[in-house]
Amino acid sequence: MSKKDKTLKGIKTPSRRKFFKAAAATGAVAAATLAMPSIAKAATTLKVQAAWGGGIFLENAQAYVKRVNEMSGGALKIDLLAVNSVVKTSQMQDAVHRGVLDGAHYVPAYWYSKAASASLFGTGPCWGWSAQELLGWIQYGGGMQLFNELMGNLGLNLVSFFNSPMPAQPLGWFKEQIKKSSQMKGLKYRTVGLAADVLGEMGMSVVQLPGGEIQPAMKSGLIDAAEFNNPTSDSDFGMQDVSKHYHLASFHQSQEAFEIAFNKAKPVLEKMGTTVVHMGGSGTGTSMKLVNQLLTSVNSVAAMEAMIFADKGGIDLKSVIKVLSTSFGNSRMVERNGPIYIREKFSDSSAPTRNIVKDLNIILDLKNDLNLKLPLTELSYELFKETNKLAINEPDISAVALVLKKLSEGNRE
Repeated sequence: MSKKDKTLKGIKTPSRRKFFKAAAATGAVAAATLAMPSIAKAATTLKVQAAWGGGIFLENAQAYVKRVNEMSGGALKIDLLAVNSVVKTSQMQDAVHRGVLDGAHYVPAYWYSKAASASLFGTGPCWGWSAQELLGWIQYGGGMQLFNELMGNLGLNLVSFFNSPMPAQPLGWFKEQIKKSSQMKGLKYRTVGLAADVLGEMGMSVVQLPGGEIQPAMKSGLIDAAEFNNPTSDSDFGMQDVSKHYHLASFHQSQEAFEIAFNKAKPVLEKMGTTVVHMGGSGTGTSMKLVNQLLTSVNSVAAMEAMIFADKGGIDLKSVIKVLSTSFGNSRMVERNGPIYIREKFSDSSAPTRNIVKDLNIILDLKNDLNLKLPLTELSYELFKETNKLAINEPDISAVALVLKKLSEGNRE
């Protein structure tokens, strides 16, 4: 797609890559947040613990939480807890399973000891696929189904989502320069996942430690060498202060991705919406949300246009809503937006126009890839963009009525 294709009347829209990245982040959880804005619900809060105390790994967790909170439209709030705040990193998966935590942000290598096949989802064999191909297999090649089967076999009450592919990792930090593989025999070395078995077979004495304990262990002599993930994260731990030999080329871990695990509790999902439907693989729930937002936007415009028409015709608007409730012309947007139009309370909304504008932006970007014409959606997008410019705080989606009225006033002039 050219840069020109990604511009709609001068407005730059997010790329399809960004959309699918967001979809992979939220996955099926989004399917449970499609409750219409007419239903007043208290926000569901989920406590999710991070596995790292700083650096780009924590930043990834924070970005995920921020994205989900924004996309939920206020129906869901994730609180990110600090590393070790409730349980140790090695205990996080069990804590989510038991419901002590609602969720956890970590990597599959951290529970490799429960099943060697866990390595397929995070520390797979070298000379295989790339990290991007790993996520492609998980999302579209049957990997997610195998993962869910593994969760069932282990008796774990979890649902997980994967994001952020990480490329081949360095072999790590050593106290002495390694020039040949025979030097590695007998070294006490920190790693995780399948690499623990591979390097153990090479004669190393493998020690599995959480990230925050690596540098102190190296400094005290508990271990002779260690790998964590990448130069940026390693420097955050201060590895350069305890070792001067950093070997990049490696054959122990060619790909990895983050795993965000949630307790698979249906009652939690039921708090987000009156109907819980499993839409399919990771990302399908977000796609369904876009379908919902398309209809919400078009129906909102139609409902407000009808209310303006009735109002100008001198019909009692409460009677209009009552009659429509038993007619083919009724919609959830008439039921919700009609009373707001009557009260003229368009500001400080829990269903602000900016969310609709954001989602329509994504839809119109995707329509080019799907070779579609969406004339009603395009018109709704332009109207809601104007609504978003109104001089009121957090304009409600029903405030599109004010823009429609201005159009009518312009015609009279």
